[in-house]
Amino acid sequence: MSSWTLTQEQIDKYLRDGVLVVEDILCGEELKAARDGLHETLLQHGVDPNDLQSTAHHLQKLSSTNGSGGVLDLFYPSFKMDIGCNEKLFRATQQLWRASYAQNGESEDELMLLGKQEMYHPFGKFDASKGYMYIDRLGYRIPTNMAETVGENMEIGCSLRGQQKPKKSRKKTSNPAVVDSSPRLLS
Repeated sequence: MSSWTLTQEQIDKYLRDGVLVVEDILCGEELKAARDGLHETLLQHGVDPNDLQSTAHHLQKLSSTNGSGGVLDLFYPSFKMDIGCNEKLFRATQQLWRASYAQNGESEDELMLLGKQEMYHPFGKFDASKGYMYIDRLGYRIPTNMAETVGENMEIGCSLRGQQKPKKSRKKTSNPAVVDSSPRLLS
């Protein structure tokens, strides 16, 4: 398994686009187990993936950002551990780390002189051979119109209870391309 590699074309695409879709990195059984595990976890918290229209508001209870950041704080469910420990996924992630992060502790100024400032790693030397798993969080996306409805319902509920409305956080960035080499499972 350790000989599994991405092609140079795939690495170049990732460096250019900031995202890479790799077909069949997880087999059908692994994908099904992950999807089933996620659905079970969400159901335990009142979110029915088959009825998001009426249960999506429960997502806010699973998030330190009230659900607004697209991140759920789900700690250590086994389906996430299985994905995080997948050998093929780890090898692909290592290759992308090697291609996208300075590994010798180069300073930001040194990399700027080389025209490679995007490779700067703020914590110094980066060892791409080690695994780094952040299995406490899970990214999600619900349809925009559904998210807006959930948000409006939260505001109405706060008004009825005499509470302040949640603050909207729409931070604009001057750099729309964000490179994040954390593996994502899309279903």
